[in-house]
Amino acid sequence: MRMPFHLLFVFVCSLLLLGTGCPELTGDPELKGTFISGHLGNYESCPEDGYSDDASGDAPAGAPAEDVAADCAEDSEDCGGVFLNCEDAQVTLRLINTGDEPAVGVQVTRIELFDTNGVSKAVLPLMGVSDVTTPGATVDFEGVIPVGAERALRVDFQGPQSPWELLATDGEDSGRYANHGGIIEITFTAENRRGEVVVRGEVSALPSMAT
Repeated sequence: MRMPFHLLFVFVCSLLLLGTGCPELTGDPELKGTFISGHLGNYESCPEDGYSDDASGDAPAGAPAEDVAADCAEDSEDCGGVFLNCEDAQVTLRLINTGDEPAVGVQVTRIELFDTNGVSKAVLPLMGVSDVTTPGATVDFEGVIPVGAERALRVDFQGPQSPWELLATDGEDSGRYANHGGIIEITFTAENRRGEVVVRGEVSALPSMAT
């Protein structure tokens, strides 16, 4: 199995500790990020899986499950089918290293959601980062971007349980059929780079589908 670059670097350093010491990365990786696409998921059929900062007990705040059940009661003629809407949020973005040193230990440190007025609404939990650079292939991101290389990454995270409430601004409808957009901000750091790389883009919840 191929050893990730940053783990190989640490391994080599450990072998040199009794000699000249660990070599320093003398260059400077320069990472630039571009937002490609993304969404806030849909937790209408599984509200317990969505993020909520004021949920309590077994019934998370703002959960629409009971409303959906009422709309699709067994004897209702208006029910168009059972809602099966349960998908986590994700963002696809591109990172490129334009510096003169490989970037190692690249990782997501913060995922923050803002409304359209720029007000911070939530810091959302990270679920995983995948490398989707090769079309049709998805592999775990190892945290390394070589010099001159570009990586397309998919960041999976826990989206808001009730985006229609969370992102509604003054005067806007906060009902569960409202689909307000927001701004997602993904922050990256690297072990051998000072500062942060922030990628921002517009996102909204996935529309509900009836089956």
